[in-house]
Amino acid sequence: MMADKELGDLTAASALSTADLFYIVQGGNSRKLTGAQMRTFIDGRETRQLITLGAQGSLHVSAVDQLVTLDGASVAATALLPARSIPICVTAYVISTLTGTLTSFDVGIAGEVDKFGATLPLAAGSNNVGVVPPFAVYADTDVVVTANGGTGSGNTDKIRLVAYYFEFVAPTA
Repeated sequence: MMADKELGDLTAASALSTADLFYIVQGGNSRKLTGAQMRTFIDGRETRQLITLGAQGSLHVSAVDQLVTLDGASVAATALLPARSIPICVTAYVISTLTGTLTSFDVGIAGEVDKFGATLPLAAGSNNVGVVPPFAVYADTDVVVTANGGTGSGNTDKIRLVAYYFEFVAPTA
């Protein structure tokens, strides 16, 4: 009976009915799960089910951190977005005030230089969260920082870029 199972026992269970989940959510015998515990429990069960079916694929969000120095009109963070991924955000953080003749900068990709942010400020500590509708990239894709109104001096100009994306792994068996 469900009332006799602790959380550890539940995560090892091979099958749960809707009634079982309702019981967990309602907190039978004062063993309520938080929302986070329930998500962890359900995510784990879905993973076990995929493995049981022989699927090796996974869906996860990764973050890649890269420093760039803006020297000239633009600089590329090489392959910041991996092949066969779905980018959802690139954040930018100005580590040291950008110098030179530029007035602002953009963050994007080739052909869409301001996809993740346009006319961003130059001061140290400035940041941007460039959330975009999901789109697919089929080859490693550079994230490009472009100077507006001039060029960057590059001496100490540093920007931290972090890319967030979904990545998929095909089953192997």
